[in-house]
Parts: sequence; structure tokens; C-alpha cells
Amino acid sequence: MIDPRQLRVRALFDRAADLPPGDRDAFLDEACRGEAGLRAEVEGLLAYDPGDDAGEDEGSFLKSPLVRTPGTAGPGPSPEPEPEPEPGLPARLGRYRILRRHGEGGMGTVYEAEQASPRRVVALKVLRPNLLLPELLSRFRHEAQILARLRHPGIAQVYEAGMAEDGRPFFAMEFIRGLPLDEYARARGLGAAGRLELVARVCDAVQHAHDEGVIHRDLKPGNILVDESGRPRVLDFGVAHVATADLAASSARTRTGQLLGTLSYMSPEQVVADHAGLDGRSDVYTLGVILFELLAGRPPYHLDRLPIHEVARVIQQEEPPRLGSLRADCRGDVEVIAAKAMEKDRARRYESAGGLAADIRRHLRGEVVLARPASALYQLRKLARRHGALAAAAAGIAAALVTGTVVSLAFAVRAAENARVATERERAATYQGYRSRIAAAVAALSQHDVADAAHQLDAAPPAWRDWEWRHLRGRLDDSTSVLPAGEGESRFLIEGPEGIRVASWSAGTLRVNDLEGRELSRGLFPSETPTIFRPPLLTRAGLGLLGGDGHGLTSDPSRAGSTVGTGDVVRLSGAGGRGGPRLRGPAGSSVFLAAASPDGTRVAVVWLGPVRWTFTVHDAASGEPTATADRELGYTWVLAFSPDGTRIATGGEDGVTRLWDAATGRMAAECRGHARKVLGLAFRPDGRRLVTTSADGTARQWDPATGRAVAGPYEGHTGDVTAAAYSPDGLRVASGGTDRTVRVWRAADLHDVSVLHGHTGVVGQLAFAPDGRRIASASQLGRGGEAGDGTVRVWDAGRHAGTAVLRGHSSYVYPVAFSPDGRWIASGDWDGNVRLWDAATREAREGPRRAGNVRALAFSPDGTRLICGGTPGEDLIVWDVAAGRVEKEIRVPGTAGILAIAASPDGRRIAAGGGLGVARVMDSASGAEVGSFRMPPAMTRKSLAYSPDGRLLAGTGEDGTQVDIRDAQSLRRTARLAGHAGPVYSVAFSRDGRLLASAGGDRTVRIWDVAAGTCVAVLSGHTDEVFTAEFHPDGRRLASAGRDRAVWLWDVTTGEEVARLEGHANYVFTLAFSPDGESLASASGDGTVRVWDAGPPSRRLGSLADGVEAPPGPTSSKAGGRPGR
Repeated sequence: MIDPRQLRVRALFDRAADLPPGDRDAFLDEACRGEAGLRAEVEGLLAYDPGDDAGEDEGSFLKSPLVRTPGTAGPGPSPEPEPEPEPGLPARLGRYRILRRHGEGGMGTVYEAEQASPRRVVALKVLRPNLLLPELLSRFRHEAQILARLRHPGIAQVYEAGMAEDGRPFFAMEFIRGLPLDEYARARGLGAAGRLELVARVCDAVQHAHDEGVIHRDLKPGNILVDESGRPRVLDFGVAHVATADLAASSARTRTGQLLGTLSYMSPEQVVADHAGLDGRSDVYTLGVILFELLAGRPPYHLDRLPIHEVARVIQQEEPPRLGSLRADCRGDVEVIAAKAMEKDRARRYESAGGLAADIRRHLRGEVVLARPASALYQLRKLARRHGALAAAAAGIAAALVTGTVVSLAFAVRAAENARVATERERAATYQGYRSRIAAAVAALSQHDVADAAHQLDAAPPAWRDWEWRHLRGRLDDSTSVLPAGEGESRFLIEGPEGIRVASWSAGTLRVNDLEGRELSRGLFPSETPTIFRPPLLTRAGLGLLGGDGHGLTSDPSRAGSTVGTGDVVRLSGAGGRGGPRLRGPAGSSVFLAAASPDGTRVAVVWLGPVRWTFTVHDAASGEPTATADRELGYTWVLAFSPDGTRIATGGEDGVTRLWDAATGRMAAECRGHARKVLGLAFRPDGRRLVTTSADGTARQWDPATGRAVAGPYEGHTGDVTAAAYSPDGLRVASGGTDRTVRVWRAADLHDVSVLHGHTGVVGQLAFAPDGRRIASASQLGRGGEAGDGTVRVWDAGRHAGTAVLRGHSSYVYPVAFSPDGRWIASGDWDGNVRLWDAATREAREGPRRAGNVRALAFSPDGTRLICGGTPGEDLIVWDVAAGRVEKEIRVPGTAGILAIAASPDGRRIAAGGGLGVARVMDSASGAEVGSFRMPPAMTRKSLAYSPDGRLLAGTGEDGTQVDIRDAQSLRRTARLAGHAGPVYSVAFSRDGRLLASAGGDRTVRIWDVAAGTCVAVLSGHTDEVFTAEFHPDGRRLASAGRDRAVWLWDVTTGEEVARLEGHANYVFTLAFSPDGESLASASGDGTVRVWDAGPPSRRLGSLADGVEAPPGPTSSKAGGRPGR
């Protein structure tokens, strides 16, 4: 039960908080006369109250990272205003530069800040220095821990938690620009359908939190921000309850009887402050209140000025008005959905937030919802609870009138209905759980957290796994091959004249393999030589290991990852125990680092002495010293020769890279700029550039002759950067580090080319193959003690974050198509170029070229011909794929450009849509016109598609907003499909011909039953025009894309979004699935084609090498069937 004293405290606080600050003392003097303790509690709450300028966020620990965007929060970038200096604003907090004070609350401050690496704007939440109390510190840590474990596109992401120099805790999180949920709906003028879809997407995010054991407890419009892309984001988990063991302790400190949350949004069970009894259905109730308020424009109860005990009574006992009585277009399903979510008895609510979302979407698709109006019997029971005596009399009369037969029949019908509903609910719950896990995996991969993405995918219900699951699973490892280390084995990359080799050391044996895993050599070393942590040295005498002069090597545990000699004399030993030259250092010193010159004639050694660090250069054959550093080095982490052997570079703990003359030991230059220690360095092959990597999270490039920086820092990594390498042509750099990614970026402008996932430990070494097309990486024990995964991985340097990025076009890419045999991908651009890409290797081959733009492409059914057209011009180019030449040109008169092409399944006809509003069907053999019909006249996108059986031809209707279906032979229109509120840009049949998808400028995709001519689903969610939609070959999924740059994947049966794939930097114009459904190609205005694969590249390339078809993915929904729908 709720504590009466807490009710009184909260009631007094609510009344005092509404008064101007100057009037509060007088009010409390009167209300708390003679009760000093009561007054102290109320004043304690007022001290934490953020005041009038904090809005409604008093229930949260700190204000949200909210930027209110003026006007509408429409899609597209917003200009970044220059920060204005504020008096008293701290310049920095940790590694964050403070830009402005964003919000001030009673318990803390929110700053807009800039993180240096990776460079991004963050919201920095900082606790007030006078509130460093154990309970508040616990709540602070609690919120940070909760947000860090939640990975979902609909939940604001925490990046880091830490402690400021003055001892105040802080955490940095995603900075979001947009509007609160209710303000966004008003600003955009959203109708009921748009508001319902927003709430459904909020439910998706809340469902993910519930799946992770987190109950929000303070959902309200002010804690839900809609960003500029139209995506709602749930914020402020400061009072969340955690059901899982790892965080339950922190949330368990909430006392029974302590009210947390915002009263007007509390569930009946929450308002009695019994937190132990709360579960996800409490948030479902709150979502129902938000839904009601968003649609009705007012909350379900008028609670203003009511004392808190009366508020509790109303929420527990009073029924809200029917939503349909306040808004006529919400009568029926919508008011029943809202009523079910707000049931007083939580057993009668939706079982989950996902269940509420599913019912909302059923309504939006015009399907039967699961919610049912309350039965007359249930309403009588509720009446009885409120009016006991009257109900008792009525019950006596009713009992006399009801016969046993009627009661039995009613119970039988009800039992069958309950069983059906229970089954449907269970199925819906598992489906929504699947969608939540997929969204969480996408979010984790966007943060390059492979481990969490794997966890989310493993937790996804197996029965629902489909193409998107296999695609995301494949993105966990982008490498084309993996060479794991054996038990007790260490692996290293060795670069030599023959290219990259893999050296494997274990128990006195050094093996050398190529990148394909073939063993090239094997050598035995003295048995006393222990496990090594540095690569062997490649000299003219072969591979050698530095060992103590008869004493072997030891590993200094204080310098994990370093090889240290036991004395000032070490031996360079060769295979078979051959005694090599002795290398002598300063008296009392030990070997810390060593490197061989590129020609193998010299060895440089860094010595750790009792007083100072230095290096010496030795003749690799005799061991005689040839040079010594002319000054103190300081703690040194990395050492390397320049390609011509004239310079030595060292990277130090002080963040400075020093360049030395290898012949004299004289320091020639210093490179200063890193804020922390230098962990890796590499010279460009021509020796004119040097790249260094650092624990400050950056990579920097320098002129080694002068030590001057030649470009800004590369800041793509999210942790220490431990290794880097230049490509053979010097145009690209590969870097890796503790964030476990390998990133390939352009040396000139620092733009990412590839971001590669796969390593589960620190990336310690990197090297490009001589042709520059492959990269090898090794993950061993990292410098500083970070754990490696013990593997060497090989990567395609052109792959990017789970996709192959096909580069080579010089302008916007419009059409893309797979050949019927799946061997080729064709794409065309605005500069008139057509490229053919090998679908397995992703290598490019030149195709036909035309003057002007390439706007449309189509393969002949047998795949031997490629047909292309564009603007200006009235010609179709027919390209012989095998011969690589133009076979013929077909003139299509009166078109002023070709904007759409479709080849009939029998190959006899080609339909071409022109810019002047006419489509002509041509005989593919003779080039003669067969017939024509009208299409939209404007020079805008239009579409044509033959049905798989060749009987029908679908296309954009003459007015542009409809789809016309025609008899393919006579070209007579047989049906007109109307429903889009804007132009129709794309039409596509499912493989069985039963369904047709149309994509339009009204931001929707519609799915039509071809036989009935009716719309069976409207897919809503895109935030801008939709240019393209394609069915997966098995018909269960549909992909769509457009001006919002993302590729959306939909469940065709439910009409719900199941995944969103982001990566393109401009609109996506065309999509195409491969015939086997394993790959999806997207063509974009960013000048690239991306190929999204349902499986890792190693499986595709392995199948290519074996000459056999690729095996099925990790799981197949075809095996064992899938749940009935």
C-alpha cells in the first residue's frame, strides 16, 4: 500500500512547485505548521525540481539531450549554429570540448559537447558537485548502465561514462535534434494514421528495453524525441526498473511507497508505489495514455490541482472517456486498442509493448485487430466493484433470468475464443521480439559492436529468422578467410619480396604460410626460446629471433606484449639452432623492440637501460654496431625503418614520433600532435609520408623529412588505434585497434572506403597485399595488455560494413539489374556509362556507352543480351554480354528519351517508356513496333514490369498516381489500381505473379492482389519519396528504398518493417535481388552500387573456388516451415 505520508509530501510538493518561488515559503509556513520534518521533505523535493524552464522532466535524473528544431522537424540536415561563448562555461570536461550549456536541472547540467575521437557532437550529462551523495551517485550510475546495455535505433545511445577532473561523474550520449512526440505530431500536421505509426515505433523501442529486462517507468511525450528523419527516440531511463540480476541491485534501492515517475502517466499499479510488482505491462498502460493523448489532444484524465490521493483514486477506479467520443475518426478499432492498453487490470492489457504495436499495425493495414470491446459481463463486474449494493440487487434479478444452457454455451464459445486469442498473442509476442532483436543487432553493428550484435541475433526466435537475419549474421565477419592460431601458438604478419607471409611460432617451431594457408617452410629454434610477442626479423639470412646469449628471452609482465632480453648482449638466432651474430647494447640494458631494414642487412634495437632508453643499429651479418641514437628516446612503443632504409621512426609514450638518420643515429625530425602514446607507425611505399596511430584514438600523417603534419587526424575509430599500413599505391590507409575494426580510408581526404568487422580482439598488425586488393590483419596480445583473438584474417579491401561497395561510376547511378543466371550485375550512370560487375568477385567490366544518361537497364530472359536506354535519345542499345559489343540499336520513335524498360519473359518483346508520355512495345528481333499506350507525360521516373508468366504488363498510369495493368498481347488495360496520393515511381511483380508492389512519392509502398485488383497492404514508414520496391524471390520479404537513403526490408505477410539497412550517402534509385535471393543490389545517387549479401563473403568466395553452389545460410526458414499466420 502507498505510504500516506508520501502521498501528503507529494501533494504538498506538487502545489508548491506550481507557485512562484517567492510565494513558496508562505505556503509552506501555513501547510506545514508545527511539522518541521514534513517541511524539510517537501523542500528537499523542491531543491531537486528543475523549475519552469525544465518542462515536464522532473521525474528524470537529468533533462533529455533534446534540441528543439524550429518549425517542422522534417527530413534533411539542419545547419549547425556556431556555439556562442557563455560566461562561466568550462572549456573541457575530460576529452570533451564544451560547446554550450544545453539544459540545467535541479540535479545536474547537460552540455552540448564535441568529442575529439571519433569527431561527433554529444550530450554530456554531469552531476552537480553539491549532490555527490551515495543515493544520487547510484541513480546516476544506474541510468548510465541501463542506457549502455540498450542498443536500438529507437533509444538514445550512450557512448561513455566517466569521471571529470573535479570528481563529478558524467556520461556522454547521443545528441539528438528534433521535437518531443506531441510537438512533432502537431508541427507536421500528422493525421491519425501518422500518429498511430509513431506510437507503434515507440512501442518497438520499449519492447527492446523489456527484452533486456528494463521497465522505463517514466514514459511520456516529453521523454520521446522525434529526430529529423522522423524516427522517435526514447530517452531518460533515470528511474527505470531492471528485472535482470546484473542491474537489479541498483534498481532495488527504490523503496516501497516511494513514487517515481510522472503521475498523469502512471499505471494503476505504479501509482500505489509497489515497485516489486511492476512488469512491462505498466509501460504498456503508459503507452496507451500517450496514444490517447496524441490522438485526442488531451490526456484521458483531468488531474490538474487534484491532491495526490485523489489522483491515485482516479487512476485506479475511474474509466477514461471513449476515444471515439472525442475524435470521430478513432471510433471502432482505435478506441478499442487504446482502451485495451489502458485496462485497470493488467492481465487484460496487451501482454507486451510489441503486442500493442502489432495491433496498431493490423489496424493500419485494414486487418482484424486482436483487441475486443469489453464484454457486458466484464462491464457489470467493474460496475459491481464501484457500486456494490446496486450491483448485488441487479445480480439477483439477472441470475433468475439466465438459464444453465445459455451459460454453458457462453463459456464454451468464450473458451474457444480465449484459446485462439492466446495463440495469436503468443505468436505476435515472439514476432515482435524477433523484430526487436533485429533492430538491436542493426544498432549494435552501427556502433561496430560485433559481440552484442551476435548476442542479439542468437536471441532472435529461430522460427522467424529470414533474409535480414542471415544478412546481419554475415556482417559479423567481413573477412574472406580466417587463419586461427593453434593451441599455444602466436601468429604474425611478415612482409617480404614475395608478399605477405604468416609466421606461426609454437614450442620452438616457426612455420611460415601464405595467405591461403599453404605451408611454405618450417624451422626449429632452441628449446629455451619462449613464446614471443613480436614478429620474427626477416634478414638476408632468413627469419631470425632475438634471444638472450644462452639465456633465452623473458616477458616482463609489467610491459605485456613486449619482448625483453635478460642482458645487454642478445643473439640473432636462425632456424635449426644456427648461432647468429651477437648484438651488444649499453651496459645493464635489455632488448625492448627490434626491426630489420627492408633489405635485410641491418637490425635496429631499442634498449631499456637502468637510466635511459636508446637504440642501436647493427650489421645483421656480423652484429657490429653501425649507429647509436644521439639522445634519450624515452619510453618507446614502436620502431620501423623507412622503405629505403635511410630513416628510422620511433613512437613514444609522450605522443611524439621521432625520425632518425639510420646511418648516424642523429635525430632528423619530430612529429608532434598526438595527445597520447604512439602505438603504431608505417611509411608510405615511396617513403615520402608516414602514418602514426595513437591511444588518443586517431591516426595522423606526416612529412618524414620535416615532421610537419600533412593532413588532419583520421578519427573514425572508437578506441586506441594500434596499427596502420599504406596501400601499395599510397592512396589508402588501413588502420585497426581496440575497437576491433579494420578501417580503410583515403589518405588524401580521410574518407572511409571500408569498415570491416570480424576480429573479436585488438588488431595488432596490418598489411596490404602487393596488388592492393586484399588486406591481412593479425590479432595477438596488444600493446598495453589488450587481448587479441589469435587469428590472422584476410579481407577484401573494397567491402564496407557488411556490403560490397562497387565503385567506378563517375556520376549518379540509376538502374541496377542482375542477370537471370546471377552471374552479372549491370549498372548505369548519368555520364552514359554501363558497367558489368562479376557477381562473385565484384570485379568490373566495361559495358556499352551512350551519349547522355543511362536511365533504364534490362537483361534478356536468357541473360545473353543487356538492353539499355536513357536521355536524350530514342534508341535502345542491345549489348552482347559474351562478346562485349553492341549487337544492334532499336529506335523507339516519339519518346524523347527512354525512362523505363521491361523485357517479356519469352524474350520476344521489349517495352520502353518514354519521356513524352508514351510507352512503345517493340519486337526484339525485328525492332518493329508492336503497339503503344499512354504513360505520364513528365520527364519523371516511371516503371514497367511484365508478370512472370508473360500474360500481363504493369506500368505507371497516365495520371502518374495509378498503376495500369494491361493484357501483354493486346495492350488493352484490364485493371487500374488507385490509392497512391503521389506519383508512382516503381512497379514489381512477386515471382508467383499473385502480388504487385508499387512505390510512390507519397512515401508509401502498396501491395496489390493482382487477381482481385485490391490493395492488401500499405507499407508506411519511409520519411521521403520511395523510388523502388522489389520482392525477394521467395515472396516473404520486400525491399524498398528512396530519397531517405536507407534500404527498408518488410515482412510481406504482416506489412511490418523488419530491418533498415543504412550506408548510402544519397538517394537509392533502384533495387534488385539476385535470382537465388542471396544478394540485394542497390544503386544510388552517391555514385556507388552496394551489394548486401545474406551470408559472409568467405561463403561466397569459397563457393566460387569450389565451383559449387553456395550452401544455405546458418538457418533456413524453409526447413521445418515457419509459424502459421
